[in-house]
Amino acid sequence: MAFNASKNLSDQIAEYLIDQVISLKIVPGERIMEEKLAKELGVSRSPVREAFRILEQTGLVELVPRCGIRARAITEKSIEDYCDMFILLLGHVTRRCIEHCSDEQVRELAGIYGEMEKHARANDYKLFNDALIRCVEIAIEATENPALKQVVKSIMPNLKRFQYIAIVLKAGSLTDSFEYFKVILDALVTKDPEKGAKAIEAYIANEMRITLTHVKKSTLAQFIEIKESDTL
Repeated sequence: MAFNASKNLSDQIAEYLIDQVISLKIVPGERIMEEKLAKELGVSRSPVREAFRILEQTGLVELVPRCGIRARAITEKSIEDYCDMFILLLGHVTRRCIEHCSDEQVRELAGIYGEMEKHARANDYKLFNDALIRCVEIAIEATENPALKQVVKSIMPNLKRFQYIAIVLKAGSLTDSFEYFKVILDALVTKDPEKGAKAIEAYIANEMRITLTHVKKSTLAQFIEIKESDTL
């Protein structure tokens, strides 16, 4: 990993670890060793320790007594709980975005939706997901609500993690997912907040169903705890 001398070292290490957890290069339940990581990155243990504290605040990892830090396990309940929160928050973000977004922001979002359609037709999961996250970030800015922005910012790492998992597991074509965003774009143009909110809520609910349906059939199954009733 190459570090930027003008940026805080601990922040850069934390960003690196966040990306590793989101992309499942650090798998759910895997322990992150302070000394080992410091040696791998060629840094002292002090900035690594501080990075762990930053990382813990994201909810992506947990501090285990006498065991250090480990990537937080994924359970069916955690998928349901987070998606329930995403539906509430991103539905509200979409409403406020449509109500307050500028013409320039509408044009910017329309441009990204065009990119998403291209990536969907090419079934390029990574670029589709990257474009989707950019849409969320612009929508948050458009709400003109600093408090809402702070709340959504705090859940972004987990939103990216679950979105990545859903896309990795997606059985069908990405064009099916893009249909929801065509509705949102139309809602932006026609200034219909409720139409846009319902579309993003339906999209998240669908992503949750995909994840819950396919996760146990995937290579992720060994890392994801399932409900006790499913083992009977």
